[in-house]
Amino acid sequence: MQRRSAKVQFLFWAAFFAILFFLWIAFVVFNTLVLTTPLTDAHIKLLFVLYIFVGFFSLAGLVLATLINNRFYERLFGIVIFLLFLSLIAFRTFTD
Repeated sequence: MQRRSAKVQFLFWAAFFAILFFLWIAFVVFNTLVLTTPLTDAHIKLLFVLYIFVGFFSLAGLVLATLINNRFYERLFGIVIFLLFLSLIAFRTFTD
């Protein structure tokens, strides 16, 4: 078994949770927009918390990946941040 440094392990787990929470956001948005489930206060609070978690993990991972010059995770977190803002804009436009 190969040991990785703590920084690379943190990047892996930050990417894992960022992508997991982003998929959760996508499921809630899909459920609301496509399956026409009514948008309740609980859904809005859940989306708010999930967006904060994804933003935190993505920005922390992007900063660390930039500091240790890891191109793979820089690109990965950049894509996650881009998709986060894109989904926020799309959700706002379709719910108004």
